[in-house]
Amino acid sequence: MTEREREGVLFSFPLPLIDCTSAALPSFLILPFSSTAFLVFTSSIVKFAKAAGTTRLVSLLQPGPETFSLFDEVILLAEGQLVYAGPIEEVVDYFASLGYRQPNTMDVADFLQSVATPDGEMMFYAEESPANDHYSASSFAEAFKSSQRYKEILTEQSSPLRCNWNGTKLSSVDEENPASEGDGDGIVPAQMKRQYINSFWTSLGLNVKRNLTLLKRDREFLIGKCIENFGMGIGMAMIFLQSAAFPSSINGSDKVAAFFEQGE
Repeated sequence: MTEREREGVLFSFPLPLIDCTSAALPSFLILPFSSTAFLVFTSSIVKFAKAAGTTRLVSLLQPGPETFSLFDEVILLAEGQLVYAGPIEEVVDYFASLGYRQPNTMDVADFLQSVATPDGEMMFYAEESPANDHYSASSFAEAFKSSQRYKEILTEQSSPLRCNWNGTKLSSVDEENPASEGDGDGIVPAQMKRQYINSFWTSLGLNVKRNLTLLKRDREFLIGKCIENFGMGIGMAMIFLQSAAFPSSINGSDKVAAFFEQGE
């Protein structure tokens, strides 16, 4: 996929799920200016989402404090379970209610990456927590399900969805509630409900093309495998040739010899 195609995928859909955002950076920016280019690119994603009144779900690997502060909400997972989902400005207070203090030498992003790991025990204070020991991933998930924030999420999910699905450009958007500026009636268009946008044959062609492209990129591996297979083919041919030249009833190679003689 070209850089322009990747950018089109990021900015053309109402709710794209973006993983490994550095893959969409121009190749000449990745190596010399990796941190700066990543910050600028992520900032453009956030600004475009707010201007268009849409949502971007981005996975981040060890984000810096500048990058982390660009987002409005965070979803924290541990061992496949939901630990927290909500506004970033409330996440520190939420874990403080569970007995976890953010160290002064650690930013919020690093704190969230450590709190659900065994290292989080060093930030746990039993006298400030409803539990006596460090929370496990399942305990974090149960604690969040009993929180007020989780109940608010369930209420939002059960309420009618009001969103501007017609694709018109809005003159102004409320960043805190972008859907309020739209004229949607809560009905999701049929094209947004399609599970697969491409047909079977289109998807098959794209996958074949992708794998051929990956195969052609590693020419050294391809040449090595060709030489290996050619050598194995010659070796197997020599084995059958010797069996045909020196038939033996012990190993049944006389039948092989008879087969070759019929071919002649």
